[in-house]
Amino acid sequence: MQEEQVYAKLWELDAAKKHEREAQEAISKRALINDTMAVRDWQRDTREIQRQKEAELTARERAMLKD
Repeated sequence: MQEEQVYAKLWELDAAKKHEREAQEAISKRALINDTMAVRDWQRDTREIQRQKEAELTARERAMLKD
């Protein structure tokens, strides 16, 4: 009987550790995803700025050619 209680307590402790580990992994995963999304947003914004600059440059060149 006492042996069953020991195993039940060990199982309970193991389950608690597993739950804590999974919670920490979820937090780490969310942080990694947020970092990745920040980099992708920065890359997208940088590309958009570059496209706008190219469009402005093209418009200026066309205006100069018309004159």
